[in-house]
Amino acid sequence: MAVNSYTTFSWSIFDYETESTCSPADEYYLDQLFFGVESHDLSAIKFFSNEHLRHLCRIRRFFDSEWAAPAKEQQTAYQRACLLGYTDIVQYMLEAGVRVDQLFSSANTLNVERDAFMFACHSGSLATVHLLLQALSHDYIEHYKSRNRRALCSTSFARQHLIPARSEIEAPFSDENGLEAVFPIHFAIARNDLQLTRQLVTGANGELETINDWEPLRHGGFTPLQIACLFSRSLDMIKLLLFFSRVTVNPILLTSNQGTFADQMTTVREVIEYIRPERVTILNAQEQERLKDLEEMQSGKPYQITIKPLSGQTLTLTVNGNTTAEELGAQIESQWNLPSDRQKLLFSGRSVHTAAYSGFDTSLTLTHYNIKKDSILNIIWRNPK
Repeated sequence: MAVNSYTTFSWSIFDYETESTCSPADEYYLDQLFFGVESHDLSAIKFFSNEHLRHLCRIRRFFDSEWAAPAKEQQTAYQRACLLGYTDIVQYMLEAGVRVDQLFSSANTLNVERDAFMFACHSGSLATVHLLLQALSHDYIEHYKSRNRRALCSTSFARQHLIPARSEIEAPFSDENGLEAVFPIHFAIARNDLQLTRQLVTGANGELETINDWEPLRHGGFTPLQIACLFSRSLDMIKLLLFFSRVTVNPILLTSNQGTFADQMTTVREVIEYIRPERVTILNAQEQERLKDLEEMQSGKPYQITIKPLSGQTLTLTVNGNTTAEELGAQIESQWNLPSDRQKLLFSGRSVHTAAYSGFDTSLTLTHYNIKKDSILNIIWRNPK
């Protein structure tokens, strides 16, 4: 049966799969199914009807797993086939209507969690990964989620397989049995698999995408780019990771928990020579822009800022860099009849104190807060004292 026959079935795009109840009558057949998977015996899998196979592939059993070390991990026969990289068995199961990217709640799996696509990435089988991506390509949401979905593994597994040993000084591990959030891209980097990396950053339409939901690893705060540099990966892999992350914060400018840039983590000369000049150029441009803004604010020339409440109309005010927080509060009070001591102003995550309660200094200027032209400040009404 051809791969495009998947459209015969429909899969829910809810994150979690529903687990089947295992009756006493199922135990014998489940033993046969798992034995067929473990022994890579496709003929044993073909013994089951499609309906029976779909049912049995929603029942999990515990397996010893370094992913969940030092505990065990629950897996279905389908997930097990993905982990072992048995592409022919995975394809047959998909053609029988097994949900492509099975994911079960972590509530009863000793807290670790991963979907079928992550099992496939762990296998290192490019053919299995490609098969799942092809099966998911009919639905953009599922295709995107699978390539970017977070999983939870043990800290010891991440330390052993996903983070280079030479980074341990920078990222001490205090809890071997803790949990680490990992993504499929980490397997591609750790295995130095450029083809897998390219598949993970390529959309269903075959074009490279720039949007992702990756998060830094909890220990060390390493981004995928930094991990690739720590592993001394090639310039080709570095370029892919740069392209894939550029829509949000430029990864060249992100640092680890120790304040180290990616180009300071690699020993590959061509990578350093590619990244560092661009980082220096960007930082110099940002500094020039900062100095220009500072000079404009200190000049006393008026400019406009916006006060944005949680609901209702915004307020545009004309100020200058020497306007104090107290004066800003007085302008807001004049426009909205809201006393300064009831104003809670926030800018870039920092409070701007317009009233002198609790000893706050209201004489600080907008230059001090770096509130420049076109800045947006959020305001919340305080309860009357």
